Formats: sequence, C-alpha cells, structure tokens
Amino acid sequence: MTTDATEATEATPEESTTPEDTDTTVDKPDQDSTEGTPDAVKEARKYRRRAQTAEAERDTLKARLEILQRGEVERLVADRLADPADVWRDGATIDSLVDGDGNIDPKRVDELTKSLLAAHAHWGITRHKPAGFQSGAAAQTFPRRDSFTAAFAPKDR
Repeated sequence: MTTDATEATEATPEESTTPEDTDTTVDKPDQDSTEGTPDAVKEARKYRRRAQTAEAERDTLKARLEILQRGEVERLVADRLADPADVWRDGATIDSLVDGDGNIDPKRVDELTKSLLAAHAHWGITRHKPAGFQSGAAAQTFPRRDSFTAAFAPKDR
C-alpha cells in the first residue's frame, strides 16, 4: 500500500492543477476602467470628432494633390498631344505614373505618351512648316537701293 500511496501523492505534470483551476484573485473593481462614466464618454466623443476632422482634412488634401498631379502630367504632355486631357482617355491613372516616393515620374509619362501616340496618332500635334511663297504666287524681288546710291546711279532708259 505504500507504493500506491506514494504514487497518489506524486502527480504528473498533466495531472497537476493549473493556475486557471486555482483562482485566488479577489474580485476588485478595476481602478483604470472608467467605461460608462460621463467623463469617459465625453473624452471618447472628443477623440472621435478629432479623428473625423483629420480624416476629412486628409481626404481634401488627397483630392487637391491629385488635381495638382493631373495638372503636372498634362503639362508634361502638352507639347506632344493636341489635347493634354487625352492622356486620361485610355485609362491611365495617377498611381501608374508616380514613382516610389509619390512624385510624378517623367519617364513613365513619356512612355505613356509614346504608347498613346502609337495607338492614336491623330491625338498628336501636327506641326506644319511654313510654306512661304514657293508656288507660282511668289512676288518678284528687286535689289534694294538706298537713296544715296540711287542719286548717283545712271538713269534707266
């Protein structure tokens, strides 16, 4: 019997009691928890308003930044496209034209413009050289004489 008694007193780790089983804590009201008090509700409301204001400002600034970035892209393509707003017609987005820092990448804009002009050549600016008077409408030119030379020149017969 002594062997059985010693086995019963020696418990294996699985059989030992866990801290969850032996709850020795006394239920005390939590000093840090102030949920439900009027002051906590007011403070939560104040922080919620601040967050909403910050989100609204962020959205406004994001929209302004996108307008500025679109303007920059259109400025970069203005010398090659008849209507710079055509850059957005085939689905180009600001996100596809910015670098890792969020700045407009001129190389990407240039690549986009080249691909647009390859697909839609009629969107480009056509540059015409001035024709001048090369056809039959050319006026006859005479050598110009100043008045001093004309005074001493022989008279035409």
